[in-house]
Amino acid sequence: MSDEVQSFNPAKGSKGRKAFGRPSKYNDELLNDAEKYILGDETNIDKDGIPIPEWVALGHPFPSIEGLCLYIGITTQTGHVWKKEEEKKHFSDIVSTVMDFQCLVLMHGGYDGTGNSQITKLLLAKHGYTDKIENINTNTENKIIYIDPDEKAEINENIDDVVDG
Repeated sequence: MSDEVQSFNPAKGSKGRKAFGRPSKYNDELLNDAEKYILGDETNIDKDGIPIPEWVALGHPFPSIEGLCLYIGITTQTGHVWKKEEEKKHFSDIVSTVMDFQCLVLMHGGYDGTGNSQITKLLLAKHGYTDKIENINTNTENKIIYIDPDEKAEINENIDDVVDG
């Protein structure tokens, strides 16, 4: 078969034919840059010899998929596609690490007051955190539940102890 790109014939399929479109940017160098974005490397270290992640060096308040994709030179859309592709598992793992670091930084910023509380709350929702209180009624049969008066007093005391600290 020649090296020329042949036209695609749906009836024959595309086996043995060259792929159409641009070649993928996905390679080991890109993966190394992606790791450098989140973990840093020996080219940029602090006074204690610890690598400074590129997201920190770039002044990002927290790591993000958008920041990662811009740093490695792909679109965010491509990054979201790659993280789902089985043959790009290493990239998917890096994205998971970015999200873990993002959650950790947001939680610490929200806890110590250095982060904007509204932004922190909004972004932590992407990680499954919420400020909603879920009321679960397990008494779905609407049966009357009898609580002994002594037990009720003990329950109320325990609640008071928890509330009062």
